[in-house]
Amino acid sequence: AQIVALTAKQEKTDAQIAATDAQIAATDAQIAKVSKQLGGFVNNTGLIVEDRIYRCLEVSLGQDGFIEIESIRYDTLNRNLVGGSGQTKIQCDIVLLNGSHVILIEVKRLAHVNDFEQILKQRQIFPMVFPYFKDFIFHLALASDFFNESVISAAKAHQIYLLQEKAG
Repeated sequence: AQIVALTAKQEKTDAQIAATDAQIAATDAQIAKVSKQLGGFVNNTGLIVEDRIYRCLEVSLGQDGFIEIESIRYDTLNRNLVGGSGQTKIQCDIVLLNGSHVILIEVKRLAHVNDFEQILKQRQIFPMVFPYFKDFIFHLALASDFFNESVISAAKAHQIYLLQEKAG
């Protein structure tokens, strides 16, 4: 009788475990779906910031015929410049050019000190992927809606310009 009772309890426990496993699987699927949606949202907001920064530079170029950053005038504006492959693959959000200077602009929704590693790597790779520019003078910039003190300090240490959209 005890064995029958234990068997019945074991079957009930097994059924509860199976139901719990099914619920966990359903929850995991829902979490994956929400994660994908949030990833798309974050990516889209980053693209919105990139578009705003690009449009501001485009307006400045259209009005003045140049974009001036730190007393250097740039007359060519490019967006999403992609090249190379493998270890030398590069994707630059915005590139400003003139006859002798290049400025690579990385755009981030929220700037972080870790972003500088990517920018510095782009500086190394760019002339390898685009050899035409190997003799140009390179400048680097990070564009964002917000810069905290650690980002400002790191930018100064790495000689990286910080760009923000002008209010008004």
